[in-house]
Order: sequence, then C-alpha cells, then structure tokens
Amino acid sequence: MTAATYDCKDNNLCDLNRSIHKTDNRYRREWAPATARVAYGARWIADFNERCSDVVPNRQGWAFDDAADRDLLVPAIDYLASTACSMIEGVEFVDGAWEATGSFEGANYRMLANGGYMHVEVWA
Repeated sequence: MTAATYDCKDNNLCDLNRSIHKTDNRYRREWAPATARVAYGARWIADFNERCSDVVPNRQGWAFDDAADRDLLVPAIDYLASTACSMIEGVEFVDGAWEATGSFEGANYRMLANGGYMHVEVWA
C-alpha cells in the first residue's frame, strides 16, 4: 500500500486528520506538531496506583498513512500505560495534576492526568 498524499496548506496536521487509516480522533488534544507523520490520542481512566492509567479502547484514536509509522508509537504508549505516574520521565505534579512531556524510543509524548482521566498524545 502506498501512502496517500493530500493537498494541505503548509504541510500541517490536515494530513493526519484526513489520514487513510484513522479511528476516532476526538480524544487527541492536538499537542503533536504540524510536522508529525503519525499521532495517537486518548483519554484513559487515571489509576494513580501501580500504573498511571487504564486504557479505554473506545476512547482512543490513531491517524497515520503507514503502519510502520504507527508501530513506532507502540513502545511509548505501553510505557505510559504501564508506569506509575510519579515514575514517568519528565513528570511534574502541578496544581493537582500530573503533567509530562518527553520521548521514549523515538516517539514523543505529552500527558495530563487529573479529574479521573489521563489525556495522552504520542507522535512521531
């Protein structure tokens, strides 16, 4: 399968938003930069115990044109889903919320956990 191309002004995220492979993107916070070639966004249930959150299958979305790009994000998603909030690299506890921005095995991430939810975005 060849990657689709779109006529998007300034090579912005419309490429991701109109991707040929995507699921529900309502949970993306659009933290990924305009140059990202793949993005994952989710709203997970915050756990705050041994791991930071529980993944909710119907509260996540992908946008990508190449499965190899998608697969780059999986280690970072697994890392965020299986690590205690306080142990995530780059995490800070600010105004009652866990916030983190960082990278893991070639993928960038940003997360915000408060009010029982963890908003996650991972991109490359």
